Amino acid sequence: MSIITLTTDFGLKDYYVGAIKGFIFQHFPEVRVVDLSHLIDPFNHTEASYLLKASVRNFPENTIHIVGVDCEKNIKNVPVAMRWKKQFFIGTDNGILSLLSNEETPEQVVTFHYQNQSKSTMEEFVLTAGKIIQNPDLNRIGTTHELKKVTSIQPIVAKDGNSITGSVVYIDGMGNLVFNISKKFFEEVRKGRKFEIMFKPKILKTIYENYGEVLVGINGELKDVEGSKVAIFNELDYLEIGTFGANPNRTGTAKTLYGFDYFDSLTIQFIP
Repeated sequence: MSIITLTTDFGLKDYYVGAIKGFIFQHFPEVRVVDLSHLIDPFNHTEASYLLKASVRNFPENTIHIVGVDCEKNIKNVPVAMRWKKQFFIGTDNGILSLLSNEETPEQVVTFHYQNQSKSTMEEFVLTAGKIIQNPDLNRIGTTHELKKVTSIQPIVAKDGNSITGSVVYIDGMGNLVFNISKKFFEEVRKGRKFEIMFKPKILKTIYENYGEVLVGINGELKDVEGSKVAIFNELDYLEIGTFGANPNRTGTAKTLYGFDYFDSLTIQFIP
């Protein structure tokens, strides 16, 4: 059974998500549909690419991912299909797929023509997915295409090598902040030195393995550490800062407590 995932910035209030699922089942009733997210911030390419990167490793080969973020039909949004990590991605060449695959060359990328201008972009993507289900050779649906070169915001190393400045690239549903500083990059610049994460309004000197590790050595009650700021390297090995036991209605979250938003920055200072 084929799998199609949907990632959009459509939100959940309107009928759009349900309608596109109905279109899928009308044409391909045997397909299994998985919602990755429909709450991507409008036109936020960085958020969409991060969410996809975090998700695709859990899907089997030949899964088809339809990306409906900033996908309106216009002369700038060239429709493309990409094969990467033995899975397929359908969207527009607006930077999302380039950001997704920039660390590893895609196996194949093609551009294709819309079949019916009266159909919505997502309906066109679904029909293209149907062609891939029938035959996974992308050359049968389009012509070779080179993705627009787009690179994500990179962390900055100070000239003296004693600090890194990184930016928020993702904020999850619990308000945890993900920065563009990978564990590998951090260790390469750190060179074994102690460090301080300059994160308003306090300094963090420890990066835990997971959120639960903050409880080690705590003799008090659980409530005594609720809301504590915690730094970890998450499952994608990117620096993440959150609050232990985050609850928007009780303790607040890293986003709400400290006023961070996309592309806001922090600095890690290394101590000789």
